Amino acid sequence: PVGSDRQNGARRRPKVVVLTTFRVADRGHGGQLRSFHLYGALARHADVEIVSLTDGGEAGSTALAPGLVETAVPVSEAQRRAAEAMSLAVGLPVSDLAAGTEIERTPAYLRRLRAATRNADVVILAEPYLHPALAAAGVDLPFVYDAFNVEADLKGDVLPTTAAGRAVHDQVVALEARVSAEAAAITACSRIDARALAAAGRRPTTDVTVVPNGTDVAAFAGPDPERRRRQGERWLARYRSIDPRARGLEAIAVFVGSWHPPNLDAAEQVIKAAPYARDVLFVLGGRHGDAFAGRKRLPPNVVFTGVIPTSAKDALLDAAHVAVNPVRLGSGTNLKIIEYLAAGIPVASTAFGVRGLDVANGVHAVIGDDIPATVRAVLDDPEAAAARAVAGRALVEARYDWQGLGDRLWTVVAALAGTRTG
Repeated sequence: PVGSDRQNGARRRPKVVVLTTFRVADRGHGGQLRSFHLYGALARHADVEIVSLTDGGEAGSTALAPGLVETAVPVSEAQRRAAEAMSLAVGLPVSDLAAGTEIERTPAYLRRLRAATRNADVVILAEPYLHPALAAAGVDLPFVYDAFNVEADLKGDVLPTTAAGRAVHDQVVALEARVSAEAAAITACSRIDARALAAAGRRPTTDVTVVPNGTDVAAFAGPDPERRRRQGERWLARYRSIDPRARGLEAIAVFVGSWHPPNLDAAEQVIKAAPYARDVLFVLGGRHGDAFAGRKRLPPNVVFTGVIPTSAKDALLDAAHVAVNPVRLGSGTNLKIIEYLAAGIPVASTAFGVRGLDVANGVHAVIGDDIPATVRAVLDDPEAAAARAVAGRALVEARYDWQGLGDRLWTVVAALAGTRTG
């Protein structure tokens, strides 16, 4: 059985080491949230150490949750300069790719990885980019490729079609194919991604387990249309008191996202759509708003909040009449949709925005590519919107709670850990 090794008469729990290109403790973007919650749920079954390559900050270990520790190693100045040179050549940040190709410039990371894996059973690659670090550190353990997206598709959407852009895309395609082929197991966020990764690795789709993005369902109170109506009225009343242009606003539509190319494109779609829904205040929260800080002539019913603390975000989600998700680009599954549904917010989304999720049009959300029309459909029929919110919450409870998803990841890890500790 897994974990049957005995040390001083005690059963040893399996140990899993996770490699990330970001500090998980920050929990600002979707990758950080998935890592914190999914690996935290996995830690109910095994000891989990995240060895993160971070962009600055202090080195050291932090206990994030019971059984879950993050050891952060800041990228060296030499590796930072190499990543900046690569990014300048392409015209976009490519520090994620440089995390692996230039990892030998940060020997402290390799030392920490060797130490962490000395008594480990399984490695998880959160995204493919730090795969070169395994060989550089001499780590010979089975690894799970936990694919947040199909990186080849994601990069293909955003990289320029210049010679430098094509060269980086080719590197990503080759890396993802190699990781998909060599992984002892693959976990993907959707069935669509599972098929693509299996094809990239030239292996059967049955080798890929779907572990979608999720949410902490217990953190949200769930659907309560009357509370939402009251909170929305209070929120709009305060906003009208500080902006005289807000007198005609009757509803709040919210979009939350990190600085990520698909979110920047989604915000552009909201800006274009807002003049056709003048009674709706579109509140766009999160770091993606920093990209629009210098934008002039925004529609008067569009507000960027920038980064907001969790308490403020929760208050905004509790007051919104509709959550919009006009995402058209990217890969993987959309974590924000799951969070909206858990919070009991009526949802209007593009079809692409719910890709890979069991979200049905008219049952859990209004789905369509015309933002003003989908928002109007939600607002004009509150009873139907409330029924969809109840159905959406039930869907998330049944299929997208992090605890259940952590158990699913454990079945994958246990099969590999059992070959070493059994």
